[in-house]
Amino acid sequence: MKTFFSTLALLACLSYSTVSNATVRTVSNWANIPAQFNNVQSAIDASVAGDTVYVHGSPNVYSNFVIDRRLAIIGPGYFPQFQNQNRAEVSQIFIFSTTPGAVNNVAIIGMNITSQIRVGANAVGSVGAPVEGLFVSRNACSSISGAVSSNITSSLIAEQNVIFGSINTDNFASVLVTNTFFSNGRITSGSQTDANTVVSNCLFYGNSSGPNNITNTIFTNNIFYRCNNFGAQTGCTYNRNLTFATDNNTLTFVGATTSNTIVNTDPLFVTPFPVGVYGNTAPSSILPFFNDANLLLQASSPAINQGTDNTDIGPTGGSTNFNYRTQSMSPIPQMVSLLINNSTLPQNGTLNIQFSGQRQN
Repeated sequence: MKTFFSTLALLACLSYSTVSNATVRTVSNWANIPAQFNNVQSAIDASVAGDTVYVHGSPNVYSNFVIDRRLAIIGPGYFPQFQNQNRAEVSQIFIFSTTPGAVNNVAIIGMNITSQIRVGANAVGSVGAPVEGLFVSRNACSSISGAVSSNITSSLIAEQNVIFGSINTDNFASVLVTNTFFSNGRITSGSQTDANTVVSNCLFYGNSSGPNNITNTIFTNNIFYRCNNFGAQTGCTYNRNLTFATDNNTLTFVGATTSNTIVNTDPLFVTPFPVGVYGNTAPSSILPFFNDANLLLQASSPAINQGTDNTDIGPTGGSTNFNYRTQSMSPIPQMVSLLINNSTLPQNGTLNIQFSGQRQN
């Protein structure tokens, strides 16, 4: 397990390096915001390994695209709160190359993906080379999955996302999912048994959020809230999770190891969704997720400081302490003010502009 975590930490560092040391190409399909390209695929095709493609928020949906080289794709966040407040929405993102190593260490940050991120395959289903070091952060997404092939050995890190469908660990060699909200979404697998998956400090909220058909998965410091439809499991471990009103509050499964569960205890969200609604929204309509509920913990919550690391159980615990309401934008600097101090200039005068920015940590 130490080797597994060390590998994932290295992959995360490599992914972040693609963001910070790169030529940035801008994309906008909205006339109000000028950019170098009007579609993402053209910007990708013009890029070289290590570049960054920044996708502006827009009221128009972007066309599907294929990432076939080591890039960082960055949108404004799944719920941007500055500037025009538009998301960068796309239906499907494919990560595909037949050349081994060509698309290692890809980062997808701050996008709104209404259908899927498909790893190791293209739109027509052709299977490519394994993808090592995919980093997915602060996206709203329906599903993330690997190509249907027994020889795919890709690695995935997913953190601080809002998932409305599933993360399918099938055909991944290793998966780390942290500080993520599953709103009627789940972790699932399939026929493969080779995935090593760690799921920590997540919230599984809603009727269809029970993990299903999974193998070799460790669940630590998660909240399972009104979850049903827990499925078959093999070789799984549950340690220090909290359950409330699920169809398996003790998290006991054949072949699974379970310990230190806080059983059937209300986590005391600030404002949960009404019973029967369960946060049933989608990436294309994420507004109710913010307006109709506040899924942060009250000060009296039994999940506060009760995790294995003495931080919170759920997304506000762990190493990132993720506040999904205030950290819903990409963790890159955003301009928050612009002041023109001398709007009237003499000929050959100097325009004095003062602006300030804020990183969205």
